[in-house]
Parts: sequence; C-alpha cells; structure tokens
Amino acid sequence: MDSLHTLRYYNPFNILRYECSPEIGPLISHLSQNGIQEMTLDNCSSSRLKLSSQFFSCLELEKFKLCRFDLIIPPSVNIFKNVTRIELECVTLTGRSYNGFISSCPALETLVIKGIDTQDLLVIDAPNLKLLKVEGLFRSSISLKGCVGLSSITIGLNERVVNQNPERAGELVEFLACSCELEELNLRRYFFDFLGDSGLVTIFSNTFHHLKKLQLAYIPLKDKMISSAIRIIRSCPNLEELAISFEFSNEPDEGEITDNADNVLQRLRKVYLTYPTGLDMEIKFIKFILDNARRLEKFYISSFLNRMPDFESKFIQKILRLRRVSNMAQVRIIDE
Repeated sequence: MDSLHTLRYYNPFNILRYECSPEIGPLISHLSQNGIQEMTLDNCSSSRLKLSSQFFSCLELEKFKLCRFDLIIPPSVNIFKNVTRIELECVTLTGRSYNGFISSCPALETLVIKGIDTQDLLVIDAPNLKLLKVEGLFRSSISLKGCVGLSSITIGLNERVVNQNPERAGELVEFLACSCELEELNLRRYFFDFLGDSGLVTIFSNTFHHLKKLQLAYIPLKDKMISSAIRIIRSCPNLEELAISFEFSNEPDEGEITDNADNVLQRLRKVYLTYPTGLDMEIKFIKFILDNARRLEKFYISSFLNRMPDFESKFIQKILRLRRVSNMAQVRIIDE
C-alpha cells in the first residue's frame, strides 16, 4: 500500500444521506500518510455522502475527482499546493465558497464543475487555470477576473433561467476577449439565451483574436438570434473550427441573413452542425457559411437518424445544391 499513488473508489449502493461509507474514511487516512497523488471518489447512490475530513490531510494530492458528496471544509483547512486538476460533480460545499476553496489550490490548471446550482455570482480566481468547464444552474453569471491564463472554457446552462445580473455577463465576455488568450469557447445548452438578456450584439463587440474553436448550442431559430450568432462568429477572425446547433421553433422568423462576413471567415476549415431541424432559417445560415468560408474543408451535418427520412432527403438535397466559395469544401452527413 505504501507505493499506491492513485485511488479510485466506486460506491454503487444506496447509503443513507450524510453517512460516510464506513471503509473509505480509514482508507483515506492511511493514504494521506503515504503520499497519495490522485484520487477519484465516485458515489453513484441516489444520495450524497458526507466526505470524511481526512480528505484534507492528503497534502500530496495532484488530481482529484469527487462525485455526489457533501464536502465540509474545516476552518483551518490545509492548502492543496500541488493540485493541478479538480473535478466536482454534484458536490456541495460547506464552510467555504467555491472561490475560497479553489483559491486554496494555487497550482490549479484544470477545473471541472458539474451539477452546480447557485443563486449567487460564481467567482473563480485561479491565475494558473488553463481549462474551465462549468455546467449546471447559475443565475448571476460567472466572474473570472483572476483567470488570466485561460485558454479553454466551456459554460453550460441546463435550464432557461432569468439573468439576474445582466451586466456581469457583459463583464465575463469582455474579460474572455480582452484579458486572456482564449483559444476555445463552448457555450452550451441555454447559456446563449442567458447572454441574450445582456444584449448579445453589445457584449460581443470585442474581438477574440486568439480563438480557434467555437461551439454555440441551442440557438433559437429566430432572425435576431441567428444574427447574434453571426456577430459572435465575426468577432473571432482566426476561427478554425465551429460547432453549432439550433433549437426547433414552430414559428421561426423567416427573415434574410444579410450580414456580410467580409474577410472574417478566412481561416475556418471545419464546421459541425448537430441535431439539424431542416428549417429554412437553418439552411440560410449554412448558405452564409458556405458563401464566406474560403478555406472550408469539411462541413459535417448529423443525420436525422431515420426519424424523418423523406424530410431529411429533401434537406440534404437543398444543402448539396448550395454554392461553395471554397473549392475544397465537402458536405458530409454523419450519424451521431
């Protein structure tokens, strides 16, 4: 056991809430004295477990993942000075805020938070952070003003919520564009709508000079939102890869896409359109890309998976007939 540097613990049983699994406390206590460096605690029961305080004695930890735990942080918690990667899934914190906990890990480079549910502004201050993923419910945006080293960020909002602090969303986008050399930006689920409460055209007036990969998900098929999506794409002059999906609407706005990309899409090489609706506004967006991406190589479109074969066939025929400004561009239909 002295040579063990990695622990992966899987709990498949339905243990009562707030009870810690009887065998894991002593095990963590032993490992804390023997230089444990990587730890994964995966609780798959229907209730969260209270994590033993011995966890904070593992001072040599470099990476850890916690799933479905109540983490009670002692007032005088030791600093995880060696931790470079943290994954928290459906974890509640007591005793400190997320920022207070994260700031006690000065070497942190990768942070993944899933299943968060908070009314408060989520503040993350980690100067060495390079990759951030946050998915869950938050109603007052995210503050990353100390994360100047960020190169990749994923933000996913799992439900439509009212943006309680619209100006904070604008500050977030401005920071990402102007204060760090961001190369990958993923806006998932309903975060696009969330930003819309702040005025998408206004907050994306800054240019993402370093951005190479962009994902926009669940964009409502309305003329205003499509125009906003194009505005975001235009703000990324060095974009190489785009992934996008739209939200079906029974009454889509049938306006025209008149935005001219000029030279903005000159580096775009790959586009992924997932869960296509086949509606006219979506086809107009595809046409916009094919008309302006002069170095486009591949345009991948996920199939309808035989849900509507006749409709899919007509949709594909329309796409294949569109003009392509790039003589290298190939449109491919793929199964998701």
